[in-house]
Amino acid sequence: MFDYLQFQSKRFEEREKELQGHVTSIKHHFGVDVLWCSKKDGGNHISTTELEPHRQIGDEALDEILETLHREGNPLGPADDFLFLAKASVKKFQQTPGRCKESDIKMSNFISQYENIPSWVDMNQIERGQNVFLAYAGSMGITLFYKSLVAGFSIPKIAAVIRSTGYLAPPSKPEQVQQRLLDTGQLISACVGHGIDALLPGGDGWRTAIHVRVLHAKVRRAILRKQGKRKWDLEKYGIPINQEDMAGTLLAFSLNPLLGTEFITGASLPMQEKLDYLALWRYIGWLLGVDTIDHKYQSTDASPLDPCGPGISTISNPIQNSEAILESIILHLVHPDETSVQVAHHILKSRGSSKPGEITSVELSKSVAEKSNMFYLRAMICRAFIGDPLADALKLPLHPNKGSRLSIQFRAFTPLFILRLYTLATIYIPFFRRIVISWHRFGLQKMRSAWKEKHESKKNGKICNTISKTNPKDESYAHGFSKPSCPFAMILLENDDTKENHNITNH
Repeated sequence: MFDYLQFQSKRFEEREKELQGHVTSIKHHFGVDVLWCSKKDGGNHISTTELEPHRQIGDEALDEILETLHREGNPLGPADDFLFLAKASVKKFQQTPGRCKESDIKMSNFISQYENIPSWVDMNQIERGQNVFLAYAGSMGITLFYKSLVAGFSIPKIAAVIRSTGYLAPPSKPEQVQQRLLDTGQLISACVGHGIDALLPGGDGWRTAIHVRVLHAKVRRAILRKQGKRKWDLEKYGIPINQEDMAGTLLAFSLNPLLGTEFITGASLPMQEKLDYLALWRYIGWLLGVDTIDHKYQSTDASPLDPCGPGISTISNPIQNSEAILESIILHLVHPDETSVQVAHHILKSRGSSKPGEITSVELSKSVAEKSNMFYLRAMICRAFIGDPLADALKLPLHPNKGSRLSIQFRAFTPLFILRLYTLATIYIPFFRRIVISWHRFGLQKMRSAWKEKHESKKNGKICNTISKTNPKDESYAHGFSKPSCPFAMILLENDDTKENHNITNH
């Protein structure tokens, strides 16, 4: 009933019809057959050689701004509000252009660019894309965790960043991982749960996406500045949070939930809904620094991947283009190692009832296994979403007791069956769909409010106050690193009267 490999086989047959008459080949990867059609043959797949240059490209605009601020002696501090400082630079540039620093000019240009919605964005379509997520939030949410997060963060070259920051990986505690997953979910909540106004320039979703982009840039810079044994291997991994990684992550939030929803329901979603949802994430990706086809690289080594865009093939639409790029990235990057196993297990254990440190190895003893049924439950659900070959590579265990295994299987697939019925009703019953959209929107808004309240208290409490006890200009305290500073505090600085006195005179 829930067999990922069978689902992929059905899609392979559909793709064969679409590519009939074109030069194709079949590539095998962890039980999945990929019908490969390269760009030169009229398709959208990208070879490893073509993808590698994207690993050397980060976020050129923000990386240059951070480097300029550092060179001028005013590096962006852990809790500095980039948007506030950038808007101050715009005002300074307008009033006293002759007194502007290089950083003022660059930040002014950055804000001007992202306060203008690109010509390829249809805000009516973006709003429809928001409603697609709201309609299928249950199926998309479970897909994001089991198919996107566990499998995606298990990619060795991405896991290297995770381990370097301590984000979602040992030695972080399970409750810390859970909180960081909730933090990540706030991007979706801000961009999807508050209507189209949230994604207009200055809206909550728009601001949150820019702040997350700044967070990524600060993490990238901090990793690259490490020395000694912790020095980043640029040749092996590429630039941290590079364009290929960001493209893969964007597809994990856009294409994967569509595929996961179809997998759960056993039915195809309407094509227009899929196009609308990809359009939503293409715009969010642009805000996050994922380059699109209308963007000119300063580097000539690679043209933008634009993973949610229409592509250049005359035979494809954005869905086919996105699938081809995701397959290309998977073939390039998904080669699990022991680090992948550690990260996958750490994430799956983070949401359970077992105590931190209770499960200490992949080969669990029977006594520990009996206390860890929740971990086995999640491992079984994960298998359903990624297939047995990849699950075996990640050493996701089945319960050693056959009786317990059957019980866990029932507990795993009964909720999935109920979710199937719920989602099918949402697809085919308009009245029910309207209720579901309204209900899910309300839930996301409540979650966003609760998260803001919690992090507001953190900002004023012990965790975030550690910033004031250290040098706020020390980039070793970039978000996610070393000291227990509050990594999302900068998102909450809007309308904070104290921010005017925080670092503004230096910029």
